[in-house]
Amino acid sequence: MSKEGNFIQRAMAVQFPLIDLRLNGLVGFAFALAVAKLWEPVLALDWHWYALIAVVAAIKPLVTFFRSV
Repeated sequence: MSKEGNFIQRAMAVQFPLIDLRLNGLVGFAFALAVAKLWEPVLALDWHWYALIAVVAAIKPLVTFFRSV
């Protein structure tokens, strides 16, 4: 087996602890704040656009969660 295939299989088998997942969320939040700071027109959207983005982004994790229980 090639070295790349072995790496991909090992990478797909990693299970992160909850703290790592929460820190990943914090990274995403900080990145979003940085984008908002650097590109101010994104803050001019109405509130419902942000709500729609949040709902669409939450669909996949929620589906995965409810399928696992």
